[in-house]
Amino acid sequence: MEILCKAWKWARDQRHFDVHDRRYYLTPVDIKNICQRYKMDKRGVQPLVIIYQNEAQRKRMMKLAENVVFLDATYKGLTAYGYSFYALVARDEQQGRGTPLSYCISSDDTGEVVKIFLRSLKTTAENHGFDFCPRSFMVDRDTKEISAINEVFPNSSVLLCWFHVLQAVYRFLNKKESGVSGPMHAQTRKKVIDYIRTMKICTKLKWLRLKVDSSSSSGQTVYRHGTYRAGRLTPPAASSKGQGGSDDDTDWNNKD
Repeated sequence: MEILCKAWKWARDQRHFDVHDRRYYLTPVDIKNICQRYKMDKRGVQPLVIIYQNEAQRKRMMKLAENVVFLDATYKGLTAYGYSFYALVARDEQQGRGTPLSYCISSDDTGEVVKIFLRSLKTTAENHGFDFCPRSFMVDRDTKEISAINEVFPNSSVLLCWFHVLQAVYRFLNKKESGVSGPMHAQTRKKVIDYIRTMKICTKLKWLRLKVDSSSSSGQTVYRHGTYRAGRLTPPAASSKGQGGSDDDTDWNNKD
């Protein structure tokens, strides 16, 4: 009741007088839909957890239920109280861009909060007659996010965001403990970054080894059995009979 009174007072102070406009005038149903409560922790504290999803987002979630989804959080500057803000986004192939599926705001940034967020989405889907089972979650290597995903969606794989991988490598290389910080090691750091980029291009270990041993000529990188040009890889020739089964043939993109 206190939340309702404050919401109504705020709406009138902002000169919104249409009490049927639920963007400004909350109802008990709205509060029930967006707030998820759970037991107090050992400190006797019950963090605030608000999970929001409108009807349009729910329909998009149903449409993109088996797509790759992206989960990330921000902490500074977005909320006046410094609360964590999570966004779940999926790529809409028709529009060619990301589209939000749901949001979560919490006063406590823990793995339990992430689990509550993910479980609420799963429950919402079940209540509306469809299964929300993304084939993959892309994250920035946040361990609590990965742990929550593995528990709530055990059949979904976890992918690391390429931008965050490079960012982490770059930041480490510029630290003193890396041994290659400072202007004297600029070329060494560049080689490491180039090598990491190469790992993204080569989906098999043997291709990576061929790439590392390759020589540069006429603006392209020449392999023993293939070429790399303009961001595209032509695979090396298949191994001869009797030479299969090597670890070098491992397909890094194969989950199994």
